[in-house]
Amino acid sequence: MTVIRTDLWLLEQYDNPIEICEKLTGYFKDASAAEIYGHLTLHGMYRQPCDPGMNLMEKLWNKNIWEMVQHEEQQLKKIWKGPDVPIFIFPSDSNNRKLRQDFNGKSGISFHDKLFLFISERNEEN
Repeated sequence: MTVIRTDLWLLEQYDNPIEICEKLTGYFKDASAAEIYGHLTLHGMYRQPCDPGMNLMEKLWNKNIWEMVQHEEQQLKKIWKGPDVPIFIFPSDSNNRKLRQDFNGKSGISFHDKLFLFISERNEEN
């Protein structure tokens, strides 16, 4: 597995993150989509639409975020000989001032069997 094309999920259901998290229930034992969404928002995932979805998605697509993370993951996996885990990319919470100021709008959370990245349109490849 590697980078999951969450951009396609977001294209269809950006305005309903609970529905998006419904697609994640198979990755979390005994957790509902609402519980998953609550946990991910605590770690920086966007909250029920804070930005115009298509405008934000267009900015992320133009930066080739999904392809860039895929490329980086392949390089790091070779160097570190790490496990093959799914990587989920979602927009970050643009209303979170601490996240914007202290972490340039990016965040994430990792589990032993999956990784979540929360990216801002302000983030650059470096």
